[in-house]
Amino acid sequence: MAESTSHPDEIAAVVSYIPQLDEDDQDEMAPGEFIFVLDWSGSMSGSGIQKATEALALFLNSLPSGSYFNILSFGSHHSYMFDKSKEYTKQTLSTAIEQIKTFGGDMGGTDLLRPLQDLLPQHKVKSELPWNVFILTDGEIDDPKSTCQYISQFSHDTWIHTFGFGSGVDWYLVKEMAKQGKGTYAILEDTSSLNVNTNVIKALKHSTVPAFTNLKADWNMDVSHQVPWAPFIETYFANELFILTAILKKSTVTEDSRVIIEMFETL
Repeated sequence: MAESTSHPDEIAAVVSYIPQLDEDDQDEMAPGEFIFVLDWSGSMSGSGIQKATEALALFLNSLPSGSYFNILSFGSHHSYMFDKSKEYTKQTLSTAIEQIKTFGGDMGGTDLLRPLQDLLPQHKVKSELPWNVFILTDGEIDDPKSTCQYISQFSHDTWIHTFGFGSGVDWYLVKEMAKQGKGTYAILEDTSSLNVNTNVIKALKHSTVPAFTNLKADWNMDVSHQVPWAPFIETYFANELFILTAILKKSTVTEDSRVIIEMFETL
């Protein structure tokens, strides 16, 4: 803790913490909420949508138990498979697999910004689960600059992963969306089943790393300011340094003052 002559009634406090996992849990796949955003535009018709749905089917068949998922298709307009994310069960998996077999229609243009504006502000089905959004596209979208800027606003609690399909894919856009969303990307000019499957498993492994969410700090003192502050508290991983700072009212601080940190472990 530190005092300031310019603010004699306040004390600045800093807490640092490194969450740990049991050694046996470090290679486990943790559940999460997974939203798959699928490009149904005209430029994806034919082999593009075929390979994208192939990747989507593998994703769905590989999700960890305890997860939730939904599928958002977009073109000139957008639509959800379910009204909200569904728990990952044999029944919901079967329903999704049967529906994606019918995918392949042309939904017109490629307006990705509006579906993201609808999706990203939504509340998670379960607040303690990490939120992963996978965008499957050829990268030929309307207003790419505004789309990337919008994604960056949600990087504190949402991971955006991108898959770009085909020889004409926009490399910069696929990489930039993942960069702004702190996720992974894959450029699939080689759309062989082996390459698609390899990259799906790689992305899924990254997005199911055990994490710590729903961080709460009980200062047991009067707090005027805290950074980070909900809802802008990020998801943290094992062995990753977490730093919390706060401004406390001096009169409420004693020698026995303690802060209690609570986190939810996703495993």
